[in-house]
Amino acid sequence: MRQYKNYLIFFRTLLTSFILHPPLFATESIDCYKIATKVEKQFNIPHKLLSSISITEAGTTKNGYYQAWPWSINNNGKSIYFNNKGEMINFINNAISSKQINLDIGCMQINYKYHGKKFKDINSMTNPEENIYYAGKFLKELYTRYRSWNTAISRYHSSDPKKMKVYLKKVTKNWEKNREGMYEIKNSLKVINSKKAEIRKKKNINSKIIHFRKLLRQEKTLIM
Repeated sequence: MRQYKNYLIFFRTLLTSFILHPPLFATESIDCYKIATKVEKQFNIPHKLLSSISITEAGTTKNGYYQAWPWSINNNGKSIYFNNKGEMINFINNAISSKQINLDIGCMQINYKYHGKKFKDINSMTNPEENIYYAGKFLKELYTRYRSWNTAISRYHSSDPKKMKVYLKKVTKNWEKNREGMYEIKNSLKVINSKKAEIRKKKNINSKIIHFRKLLRQEKTLIM
């Protein structure tokens, strides 16, 4: 009986530890959009602009809808999307060890080469809250310096005139969609459910057509 109680205590402790401290490599989902909306208000950034930049920078389809993914990196022009923070940090540490420091990191794709020293460490830079807060602060500083949101948006990405122009166009397009509610989770899920319903409808129609053709073939066989 005592041994049974000891096993019970052990498994309870193990379960509590798992709940309070999930494994480093478990799949993690953080809402960059929600955090960006909060930071926009803190820095008085135009409505849905920061979240639109986040979508432009780290947008991908995850969990069935298009969103800014926090565990993403751009390594010399190649986008990589990880399942969780642990996987991403391992990649970053290995890249830095190999002297690959031109890395864009997280929800706002902050560049390690130019901004890495502004953070306490890699863990801090990959933290979605800190990543987005820094981006909001940086964007507002650009606006304060140039007195233009278009210039601030462009220079958030680059100081090269050609790249600035292309980037501004991308963000503006996403900003328009964002203001229409396209990137809000509830609306994204509505679109997904609508598409699923449409697929089911097409499958039903196709199955009816196949059944009807089968009946026709049977009738022709009987006539012959």
